[in-house]
Amino acid sequence: MARPHVLVIPYPAQGHMVSIPDGLEPWEDRSDLSDGCMGWAVRVAKKMGIRSAAFWPASVTTLASILCFQKLIDDGIISKSGVPLSDQIIQLSETMPPIKPENLGWAARFPDAPTIEAFFQLLVQTEEASRMTEWFICNSTTELESAAFSMYPNLLPIGPLLASN
Repeated sequence: MARPHVLVIPYPAQGHMVSIPDGLEPWEDRSDLSDGCMGWAVRVAKKMGIRSAAFWPASVTTLASILCFQKLIDDGIISKSGVPLSDQIIQLSETMPPIKPENLGWAARFPDAPTIEAFFQLLVQTEEASRMTEWFICNSTTELESAAFSMYPNLLPIGPLLASN
């Protein structure tokens, strides 16, 4: 059995990434594990025929709200640019707690519509990339967020990951 090899790509927030050869021959298997918000890395892996997974360090409930944004648009809860249109309390599924649209992750962080719209575009890419990955590896457990995990079967719990682990 061949030794597995995984390429882990962190979110390039500090600009400190340097290209390093992976040391593998062209015919050897490769996999891509990238941050869930780096949809471009998943698209590149797919284009190159490399299997990929994404890592989601935040709440799986937050990820579930991103993955179902199209339903929220179709139901008139948010605009096509992610801005809340309604203040009615919603539930992403019958087993998830209720939430106001203004408290959805991308809307709660920013005070104005243009900033919400810009951030939402990143999340649209996250959702698109999620359809190309085999797995979304999540920093949570089914015991903590069973409702969110039950909505999306390709979410794989591996947490919670703690600095003390």
